[in-house]
Amino acid sequence: MKKIIFQIIFLTALGFCGLAVAQNSTNKTAVRQTIIDSASADFDLNGGLAVYSGHVVVTDPQMNLACDRLVVFIPKQGERLNRIEAQTNVVIHFSDNHGANATATGALAVYRYVVQAGQTNETVTLTGYPQVESEQGTLTGDAITWDRANNKLSATNQRMKLKQDLNQSLGTNSAR
Repeated sequence: MKKIIFQIIFLTALGFCGLAVAQNSTNKTAVRQTIIDSASADFDLNGGLAVYSGHVVVTDPQMNLACDRLVVFIPKQGERLNRIEAQTNVVIHFSDNHGANATATGALAVYRYVVQAGQTNETVTLTGYPQVESEQGTLTGDAITWDRANNKLSATNQRMKLKQDLNQSLGTNSAR
């Protein structure tokens, strides 16, 4: 497995669940670190493409991702990373804004960052039997999209299975 550490170019990238920003103690500049392990990696610097294949594992302070193939569309100098595709057998482990753990799975996860008419759109869309499972329940659908800019989740043809602890649910309406 090749281990590749990137500190700036792909670091803004894997916005699937956000990346942590660590302070560098010597110069106080923000440095993000993401580790990508894979069986192979091909870089097309002229075409602006990085393709990681075979047992791809991405380790990040806020999430871990595994898939068979990861395609990173490398931005031009001075531009922000705006597209990443995790392909085949995608598994993402992350913590939500409240620190609760969740797992997202699907055949394809696409990260997009676009600024249109002065408005930022930053999304992650799961397709191919997508599922998001947390302590509260499991969400499935044809497509599940996380709007990171507005912290909203949406699903088409969704099905939600809620988990309930009946021992904690007993309240004023319980039998006495």
